[in-house]
Amino acid sequence: MPTYYHRFENPLLADGVDRVGRSPLRKLGAADCLVRPAVEAGKLGLPHENLAKAIVAALKFDDASDDEAVKLQKMLKEEGLDYVLTTVCGLTQTDALYKEVVSFY
Repeated sequence: MPTYYHRFENPLLADGVDRVGRSPLRKLGAADCLVRPAVEAGKLGLPHENLAKAIVAALKFDDASDDEAVKLQKMLKEEGLDYVLTTVCGLTQTDALYKEVVSFY
């Protein structure tokens, strides 16, 4: 098991998957904590594979108690992945990050 999963095994940490994944629309925004660092890393020629995987994880976050997650899953179902990546994440189909996210998705 990858080491990053161990943080969820520690009963003293109250930082569960539901809290980490909460508010996926905000976190997937072009200027927020997932897409912006990945884009900037790409501009600098740095690897961003793990950020792309984190973006995919955020896209797949499905929690009925989180309004943003519900809205995101509805957008994905009704409008598709391209729509979410372009309108929410601010990516274009020609962006390397767009292609990487699609390949992992």
